[in-house]
Amino acid sequence: MKTINWVSLQNLIGGNALGAEQAFGTPPLMIVHQGLKNDEHYINYMNNQRGLNIPVVQMDNEYTTFVTQEDENKFNDVVENNHIHVAVMTPYCAGLSSLNASSSGSKARGDANNDQNQNMYGLSDLGMRIGADVVTFENAPAAYTKAGQGVVDRLIEIAESHDYSTHLLRTDTIHHGIPQARKRTFVTYFKNSLPPKFTYESKEYTKLYDYLNEIPKDASSQDITKGNIHTPLYDFVLSYTNKTSFLEAVSTIPNAPATTTTLIAIEKIGFDKCIDWLKERNQEGDEKYVKLLEHAKYKKSIGKSFWDSSSYVPNKGEFSNSVIGKHIHMQIVGDRPMNIREMMHLMGLPHDFEILEASKNWHALTQNVPTCTSAYICNEIKKYLNGELEILSVPFVKQDNLFKRIDTNNMKNIDKW
Repeated sequence: MKTINWVSLQNLIGGNALGAEQAFGTPPLMIVHQGLKNDEHYINYMNNQRGLNIPVVQMDNEYTTFVTQEDENKFNDVVENNHIHVAVMTPYCAGLSSLNASSSGSKARGDANNDQNQNMYGLSDLGMRIGADVVTFENAPAAYTKAGQGVVDRLIEIAESHDYSTHLLRTDTIHHGIPQARKRTFVTYFKNSLPPKFTYESKEYTKLYDYLNEIPKDASSQDITKGNIHTPLYDFVLSYTNKTSFLEAVSTIPNAPATTTTLIAIEKIGFDKCIDWLKERNQEGDEKYVKLLEHAKYKKSIGKSFWDSSSYVPNKGEFSNSVIGKHIHMQIVGDRPMNIREMMHLMGLPHDFEILEASKNWHALTQNVPTCTSAYICNEIKKYLNGELEILSVPFVKQDNLFKRIDTNNMKNIDKW
């Protein structure tokens, strides 16, 4: 089996690159970035914590020019003296992210020309200019859907201009061994070759509570949490159900969904019951929650939904929902907020990995690729480079690891080809 030479192009906090390292067995020959703060955590881990002295190259935000002559010299030295098999990168996914609420203007979600997508196009072009045999990156799940078709068309144009074919794969982290439901699309380009058929994967995952218990007691950032679950709403749910944990309480509430927030639990019990309880208790701050419940009750009465950022137990405590920054509280078994190290473990980051100034910069880990999904993709790329995968018959393939099928734009299934 050949040694795989690969480079890391903007891998942000580093989950994608660390997953690639797991699969390829070697660290990258070079790290290229545009000076983003998120990149500093990965660079620090590789060169300061591990002492690997990997060349670091900084380019402009369009990845067309180098910041200094030294950057250009380091870049050329790596590219000219090595055959680059793979370029691994993590562009922004905000252009297609469901968290992007913009419907117009330069940041409009789904607009192939929006500001955020330029980063994806620039990185794709850079990976192909390097001449890597394979270029791969992760993006939002919408890239696989009709909402992302304009973006994919642009990516195909870029690929074809450099003689690369294009492969999309939709998957979910929970299929690759980590108990986090995180659907994403991987885009992979193949130089002078039609795309291969990746092997499907569905690994068993460890239940959330047991998985988080794998974290060593001396690992850092376990004292840093986000949010407070012990609100008057939480107090009411435990009081009403006469339980000592929210997970136990939810199990007694009729029709409570698998992922239940404190506000949803109260809706199922009855808004009025909680309002009366709060008024009778009459503690400082309770009035604010009475107003919140009255507003939620009104919105439901007119057939509308209400904003809910209350703490929650995901999926009956068996696995986590996608780790994102917008969920201020993420409650797990143990009735406390999830700490930063636990979120890092849900991304598959090593137990010795450090987020610089973690209490301030923890949000960077939400803009990350879980290492297990990256390792899955890169293991398939390794099989391709070693001639172990079937080569398909079309230059553009959409492959779905969720439903174990192959799709294209105009055909539901091409397995019959």
